[in-house]
Amino acid sequence: MDSLRWPFVALYSQRVDDRPLWQQVADFLRSAGTTSEPLGRDQARVESLLWETWAIGERPSRAQFSEYLHSPHRSAWGDEVLGLWTKRLRKPTHVPRSISKETSYPWLYPFAVPEGLVEQNTSIPIGERLVAVLTHTAAEYREAAESNPGGAAAYEARERLYHAVRALEIWGLTRDRAPEVPWGPGIAPPRPTRFWQMLYCTNGGRRRYDQWIERIKRESGRT
Repeated sequence: MDSLRWPFVALYSQRVDDRPLWQQVADFLRSAGTTSEPLGRDQARVESLLWETWAIGERPSRAQFSEYLHSPHRSAWGDEVLGLWTKRLRKPTHVPRSISKETSYPWLYPFAVPEGLVEQNTSIPIGERLVAVLTHTAAEYREAAESNPGGAAAYEARERLYHAVRALEIWGLTRDRAPEVPWGPGIAPPRPTRFWQMLYCTNGGRRRYDQWIERIKRESGRT
């Protein structure tokens, strides 16, 4: 096992921990030392782990995360990690460039760290968490699609649903992982193509298409 890609059980307490999983993830990053530089060589590690944390439904507010990271004292490292978590909350389906530019996944495989923490503390399994998130996200999309068809809320809910499906799919693929092959970088789905987003057969899609055409005309100097 590659110790640089798996700074795990040896660094983490063996006691059963019933705290929220996001706090355990934060402590894991804190104890990982030189393999968790949030804006340096390990930015992909930190950002992918924060993506996983959000994907499994662990979503503390910025204030909650800040209070925990800065206990017992504030640090530059904590400020940087908090900044990345704030970005994740602001744009939950965004795929950071630190992840997308990598040729392999920065950890042994997706969800490896939270899965190890869950197994160690006999908590709710990752698969069950992802199913719960997908169920909740699907209900949000149904409500938004009915109450505001074609609107921004429905569009954003659809994006979140798309990512929830992808997260569960990726976790499922890790059940059949080949241990000798490095995992690819694609934990988050690629951005849908522009025309898929527009969906010209819908009113909202036509509106976005017309806005896109108008923007092209303005940028080309045509009226």
